[in-house]
Amino acid sequence: MSKEVFNWKAETNDFEEEIRFETRMVQLGDGYTQVQPKGMNNRKRTWSLTVWGEKTKIDEVAAFFDRHAGVKSFIWGYNEAEVRVKKYRRRNAGGIVWRISCEFEEV
Repeated sequence: MSKEVFNWKAETNDFEEEIRFETRMVQLGDGYTQVQPKGMNNRKRTWSLTVWGEKTKIDEVAAFFDRHAGVKSFIWGYNEAEVRVKKYRRRNAGGIVWRISCEFEEV
């Protein structure tokens, strides 16, 4: 089964990428610390982004996230990364303009 694709355009001025290395640390008795990568692919990326638009557009984005329920991953059309969203925030930005903000986590 193919994954859904997120193709809504995010605000590029608000786009931020974070790279995190997941590691295990063991404190040894002689004062040394042993550090090793957690798993084969310990480099994880996250992106914070915001989509702006009329309420109907923001409702569509929210419905997309709700369908995936923080569990199912999807493809981000911007860079073809496989991601998931665990939470999102939406609010009225004034008049007919709404915004939805989230964090994409690479899986």
